[in-house]
Amino acid sequence: MSWNAYVDESVRFGTKPGYYVLAAALVEDSAAAAFREVVAPLAHRPKGFHWTEADQQRRWTAVEAVRSANALHLVVVGAPMDPARQERARRGCLERLLFELDAAGITQVLLESRTATLNRKDQQVVGGFLARKVIRHVRIKHTAAVNEPLLWVPDIVAGAVGLDAEGRESKYWQRLAGLVERYEIQLR
Repeated sequence: MSWNAYVDESVRFGTKPGYYVLAAALVEDSAAAAFREVVAPLAHRPKGFHWTEADQQRRWTAVEAVRSANALHLVVVGAPMDPARQERARRGCLERLLFELDAAGITQVLLESRTATLNRKDQQVVGGFLARKVIRHVRIKHTAAVNEPLLWVPDIVAGAVGLDAEGRESKYWQRLAGLVERYEIQLR
């Protein structure tokens, strides 16, 4: 049985402190095609689904799609986040997330692609984690969410968790909480 992790983030500046949320959907290889079929109808723009662009009804539909699928979810919430140090926040959350994924036996992690420069930074950071033995087996790749609908899943989970962390709306998180292992970290 082989599992992959699909990872996306949500950056929250709406309240103080700011939050960096990094979510991973853990999907068994044999279930990936069926899960893609579940989330494919969520697309509401040419690039697919994005939590921040979805209205309340689409968010509910997305949350229910996530609940209906066979996946596990890990989320790291980092705070307080200084908006000027977003990459530092990402590194802290990525370290904890990859540590947990490595401990769970996940070796392949697909991150939503950012810019070529930022993707290289992620690769360098992960190389540092491997050198320091924070992780031992995890390898990352980047791809655009338009090319992989399973990247919409951590976007949904991260969006729901981010709203809850800000204290704005807990209803989405409450619906997903039983499926998610959530870690809170202190950012420096």
